[in-house]
Amino acid sequence: MKIKNVEKSSLVDYPPHICATVFIGGCNFRCPWCYNPTLIPKDNKSLSDIPEHELLNWLEKRKGKLDSICLTGGEPTIHGHELTSLIHPIKSMGYKIKLDTNGSNPSLLNFIVKNSMVDYVAMDIKGDFKNYSKYVGIPDFDATPIEQSVMVLKSSDVDHEFRMTVVPSLHDKKTIEKTASQVGKENLILQNFVPAETINPEFSKLNPYEESYIKEIANELNIKVR
Repeated sequence: MKIKNVEKSSLVDYPPHICATVFIGGCNFRCPWCYNPTLIPKDNKSLSDIPEHELLNWLEKRKGKLDSICLTGGEPTIHGHELTSLIHPIKSMGYKIKLDTNGSNPSLLNFIVKNSMVDYVAMDIKGDFKNYSKYVGIPDFDATPIEQSVMVLKSSDVDHEFRMTVVPSLHDKKTIEKTASQVGKENLILQNFVPAETINPEFSKLNPYEESYIKEIANELNIKVR
């Protein structure tokens, strides 16, 4: 598994915890607004690899200064049980673990949740299931795995959230309302699109919605906003 970067201390990735954020290379989606395009290839040669033993040795020394780890990407679950092999020693050190995922591997997610391997899951919801192809940049994408992952989390005891990045030209109030009806309002969190270096260069030129517009929709639909 390709560990490409580690943010050694973060207060925003797993609040209220002080966590280290581990970025794992490789993603099976091509969301046009993605602002981590360098992490999409499984092995981007322009990014150096961090050996797992180096990460684990460093985490051992940081016990007491950090209390949690956020595993993100890319998409960590495309690595299958390589991911669980990394989680196990980290969990054994006493760290809480947050997993960021796009929900495309429900069987692995179910295994991880059922075996209490993580303490929190943040699943990215790209939009309503019917139009998932245009959100993830894959023609004729079948959103069934996404629906299954939603059910895995909703039927589990693990703390979780479904976070939706609201992107002009792709999402509007009706899209948000439809998405909320599919995943449930109680754990859905809206976050505004932020222009950056995106997979599709045209999206880097988009002006985000006004924050007041996002908050207005969130308040009307009784949804949280970040």
